[in-house]
Amino acid sequence: MIEMNYSFVIDQFDFKSMPSQALMKRCLREMQQKRFMTNTTVKKMKKLQRLGDQYECPHCHSIVRRLTAAHVGSNASQMIDCIMYENPSADLATLDFLVRQKDNQTKIAICCDACNKAFE
Repeated sequence: MIEMNYSFVIDQFDFKSMPSQALMKRCLREMQQKRFMTNTTVKKMKKLQRLGDQYECPHCHSIVRRLTAAHVGSNASQMIDCIMYENPSADLATLDFLVRQKDNQTKIAICCDACNKAFE
């Protein structure tokens, strides 16, 4: 049996509540990121750039620890803000549908963090 190291055990948390709009945005952003992270096309493209435990950015050719899925010409967070602003009474499912629709119309580049910022 493994002996527990109590220096690395957290007895309890005191998570603070969030305003509902901030919580909604966080949920939408997390779902969006999860969709890209688990998408087979994204995973295949990243795998093509793998060099051992690192990656080569297909745009700037830097060797990096991770590649991201960048929204080309837009900022994902601002896009979600806009959708929420235009649909203030929509529920999570409706907002998620609208985010997915917008993502389906947006070019996504597989790239390093530096290129991600440049492509916004």
